[in-house]
Amino acid sequence: MSDGWMVLGWVIVIGLPSAVVLAVTLWPERIPEDRSVETMRRRTEDEDGLPTHHAAQ
Repeated sequence: MSDGWMVLGWVIVIGLPSAVVLAVTLWPERIPEDRSVETMRRRTEDEDGLPTHHAAQ
């Protein structure tokens, strides 16, 4: 019975922090709307005074 608790303890001690590190490392970060490629392209085109191609969409 004591060996079972030891194994469970080690699984928690090693597994839980490892799962947290993996989740933090691999979880995709949400890109805010105003930081998307399309929004930045529109902003630079507006600043440069270039005609926009997104008006037809």
